[in-house]
Amino acid sequence: MRNHILSSAIALAAALSTPAFARPMTEVDLATLKRVAAPTASPDGRWVAYQMTETEAETYKRSTGLWLVDRNAKDAKPVAIADTAGKNETSPAFDKDGTLFFVSNASGSDQVWRIDPKASTAATQVTDAKAEVSGFKISPDGTKLLVWGDVPRECASFGCDAKDKGALVGPGSGRLYKDGAGFVRHWDSWETPGTYSRPFVFNLVDGKATMDRAVDGGLIGDSPSKPFGDGSELAWGSDSRTVYFTLRKADKDEPTSTNLDIYSWLVDSRMMPTNLTGDNQATDTLPAPSPDGKWLAYAAMARPGYEADRQVLMLRDLSTGETRKLTDAWDRSVASIAWAPDGKSLYVTAQDTLEHPVFKVDAKSGKVEKLKASAEAFDGNVGDVTPLPGGGLLYSRNSALAPTDLYIRDAKGKVSQITAVNAATLAQFDPVEIDRMQFAGANGDKVWGIILKPVSPVQKLPVAFIVHGGPQGSFGNAWSTRWNPRLFAQQGYGVVSVDFHGSTGYGQAFTDSINK
Repeated sequence: MRNHILSSAIALAAALSTPAFARPMTEVDLATLKRVAAPTASPDGRWVAYQMTETEAETYKRSTGLWLVDRNAKDAKPVAIADTAGKNETSPAFDKDGTLFFVSNASGSDQVWRIDPKASTAATQVTDAKAEVSGFKISPDGTKLLVWGDVPRECASFGCDAKDKGALVGPGSGRLYKDGAGFVRHWDSWETPGTYSRPFVFNLVDGKATMDRAVDGGLIGDSPSKPFGDGSELAWGSDSRTVYFTLRKADKDEPTSTNLDIYSWLVDSRMMPTNLTGDNQATDTLPAPSPDGKWLAYAAMARPGYEADRQVLMLRDLSTGETRKLTDAWDRSVASIAWAPDGKSLYVTAQDTLEHPVFKVDAKSGKVEKLKASAEAFDGNVGDVTPLPGGGLLYSRNSALAPTDLYIRDAKGKVSQITAVNAATLAQFDPVEIDRMQFAGANGDKVWGIILKPVSPVQKLPVAFIVHGGPQGSFGNAWSTRWNPRLFAQQGYGVVSVDFHGSTGYGQAFTDSINK
C-alpha cells in the first residue's frame, strides 16, 4: 500500500508539472496558427486595428478579417470589426478623424472601404475602379487617397480595357511572349508586358473616391517595386500636396539593376515627378517625410548592383536639397523608418546578432539607442513600428518560439502585450527552449547561432542542423511559416543553426566576406 501511494504521488506530481494536453506541434499546426499583421493606431492612440488570417484545418482555406482593440477599455480585448464570411479585409489605416479605411473584396474585386469604429454602422465602399487595389495611403488632411495596383501603361485612370496584354497563355503553365516583351518574370510571378504597379491619387469627397490622377507621369517601372516592394516605398508629405514614391526604371538593365530612386510629385501640378536621388546609382528607398515637412528621411545603399549592401539612414533638407548620412558610423542596415511625432528622433529596425530590434536615432547627432521590446531575454523580430502620442510605440513582435502578436512600449519603456491570438493553442504544445551560441570562426571572426530544443530531462538529442540560404540572410530568433526551427524541436530534435560568414546583422564586412 505504501509503495502504491508513493507511486500515485509521483504520477500526480508528474501530471501537475506537464500541460494537461501537451503534445508535439505538427506541420498542420504551423499552417493553421492565426497570423497577425498590419497593425495601425488611430491619431489619438486609442484604437489599434490589425488584420488576422485564419486557416481551416480540414481544407486549408484561408480568410482574413480586421480586429480592433480599444485601449481605453478596462481589460481591453480584441473584437472583430470587419470579418465578412467568404471575403477578405486587409490593410487597415485610420484617417485624421479616426475613421478606419481598409481593402476588401466584398464587391468582387479588391477595393478601398471605410468604417467608423465608434459607431455600429456597416462598412461602405470608397473606390470603385476597374483595377484592383494593392494598397493605399490617406493624406494627412484626409482629403486624398494614394492608391496603387497593377495598371497598364495605356490607362490614364486606375484601370481600363487594355488593347494588347503582350503575352499569350501557352500550353500548361507556360506563356508565349512576343518579340521585345522585355522582362518576363519576377521571382515567382509572371510579368504582363506593359502593365506595372502604378500609384494614383484620388480625391475623397463624402467618403467616396473621385477624379484619379496617375502619379508616375511618363516614368515606366513598378512603384512599389517588384517583387518585394510594399507601401513603405510610398509616402505623403505633411502638406498633403506632395507624394514621394520609389521606382526602378523598367529598361534593358532592370533584371540586374538595384537602382531604385525616390521621386517627388505635386498633386496639383502639371510638372513631371522630380528624381531626388538621381546622383546615386544604387538603391534609395523607404521615403519618410518629417512631421514638420522640413526633412525627408530615407535609406540608401552605396554600391550599384549589390543587393546586400548596407542601407544607411539619410536625411535630406527639402528646402536646400542638402543630404547627409545620419547613421554612417553605425554598422547596421536600416530596414524600416518612422519619425517620432516631435520630429527630434526616428525609430528604425535592423538585423542585429540573431535579433531584429527597434532602435531610436537622434535626428541631429545620429546617435543610435537600442530599445528593449519585451520582457524576455531576447527581443526577437520587431516590425510595423508606429509611434504613438506621448512617446509610446506600437509594434509587432515574434520569435523562434511564437508567431506574431502586438505590443505597446510606453514613453518610460514599460512593455505590454495587447494581443495573444495563439496563446490557447501554443499552451497545448510540448515546451521548447531557445539559447544562443558563439564561437571563433574563419579569420577569428565571432560567429553566432541559435539552439532550440525540447524542455526535457533527456541529456542527448539527435541534431537537426538547419542552414539558411541567401547567403545574405539570418536564421535568427524569428517566426517563419516556411522554415520553422520549432517544428523540428517539437519532434525531439536539438535544432542547431549557424549564421555563417555572409550572414546579415553582424556588420557589412561580415556580409561581404564571401561575396563572389
